[in-house]
Amino acid sequence: MTIQLRIPRLLCEHMRADLVRPHCFATERVGFARVMTGTIDDGSVVLLTSYWPVPDDLYVDDPDVGARINGEAIRNTMQDILNGGGRYGLLHVHMHLRKGHTGMSRTDLTEIPKLVQSFRNVGVKAAHGLLILTPDHAFSMALLPGMEALHQVNKIIVVGYPMEILK
Repeated sequence: MTIQLRIPRLLCEHMRADLVRPHCFATERVGFARVMTGTIDDGSVVLLTSYWPVPDDLYVDDPDVGARINGEAIRNTMQDILNGGGRYGLLHVHMHLRKGHTGMSRTDLTEIPKLVQSFRNVGVKAAHGLLILTPDHAFSMALLPGMEALHQVNKIIVVGYPMEILK
């Protein structure tokens, strides 16, 4: 099964601009993106529909990681899933500032799958996952309905002029 992630160009540009804003102590920014899913000939397509940043006051000052968000930020996100009535899922979004291909850091590997599972617990019929942007590429994993574990997204497409394939 293939998984495609499609991001509208303006939304991709907005996320990248937001995620490089300075914070008073965090060295990375975190946001969340709503997604809808559909099917394509050989798999599934996940479409980003909107994005919002974690407010500055919901970060935890933890010098051991680039960014840590508090329980209120996570509860707010889970409530958003519930408020949507299962119509959409969420992706955890952050950015690695170096150009080129990227993947998950040790902290990402430890923390984000637990967060995605929390999303799944309140929105079992929707896709959830993560998106890590760089200035010129992206990495994503998705947990689709019926799947037991996160799967790497096969293709990430920025839709709009000019269209880009990031992975």
